[in-house]
Amino acid sequence: MRQPIKFKPDKGKVLDVKIVKTNKLSWVVDLLEHNEVVKRIKVSKKSRKLIYP
Repeated sequence: MRQPIKFKPDKGKVLDVKIVKTNKLSWVVDLLEHNEVVKRIKVSKKSRKLIYP
């Protein structure tokens, strides 16, 4: 299964992603900036904001 490496919000800069938990349709991910957790969010696997390698 492909896993995202970046998250691009509508505004602001691109953040790194660390997957915490996976589900059939979504991921729970930590958004990282300089290896520090900024926020934990739940995001759909089909979200256009996720960037894959």
